[in-house]
Amino acid sequence: MKIDLDNPLSSEMIAELFKLDTDQLVSLIDKITKIGPSNAAVLDAERGIVEKDKDNILILDEELIPKIKFIKEGEFSEQKGATTLKLVGNVHPVDHVEIIRIKKQNITEQYPLTFLEMRTKIKIKLPNINQHHISGVVSSNDLKNDTKYSAYNFRSKQHEDKYKETGIIPSSTPSLYNEEAMNFIIKELKRSES
Repeated sequence: MKIDLDNPLSSEMIAELFKLDTDQLVSLIDKITKIGPSNAAVLDAERGIVEKDKDNILILDEELIPKIKFIKEGEFSEQKGATTLKLVGNVHPVDHVEIIRIKKQNITEQYPLTFLEMRTKIKIKLPNINQHHISGVVSSNDLKNDTKYSAYNFRSKQHEDKYKETGIIPSSTPSLYNEEAMNFIIKELKRSES
C-alpha cells in the first residue's frame, strides 16, 4: 500500500495499516506458540540486543548490526564475495548470559588523591589529628597494598615491572588514594579517639 503523506489517511487506509500490524503480530504469536515462550527471544535491531528476559540478553556490537543480513530458510543462494555471517556449531539455550565491558581507567580517575591532599581533607574534618596518626592508620591497615583504597603510582614501566618481578616497591614510588580510603581513615581515627 502506498501512502500519500500530503493527503490525510482515509479510514480504509487506517484499517489496512491496522490489519497489516495485526497480521504480523498474530504471525509472531503463532511462531512463539510453536517453539514455546521459554525458547523465544526478541531481536531489537535498533538497540542491538537479543533479549529473552532481563537476565538473558545478548548484546551485539554496534558495527555488526548493520552488517547482519537475514535470510529465509531455503532461500540462501551463495554469491561469490557476498558478506556472510556464519554460525558454526550448535546453539544451546543458557540460563544466564553476562556481558562485561572492561574500560581501562586512568589511575588518577580511580585514585584521585595524593597523601598530602587526603591529609588536608582529613585535617579539615579532624583538626586535632596529625600526619603521624594518619600514617599510622595507613600502615596498620596496609592500605597501600589494598586496591580497594590505594594504588602505587609508578614513575615508569620499568619500576612497575621490577615491582611485579620482586614484590619490592622501588623507593620514591608514591601511593594514590580514593575517597573510600579517606573515609576509612576518618572512621578509624574517630574510633580511636573515643
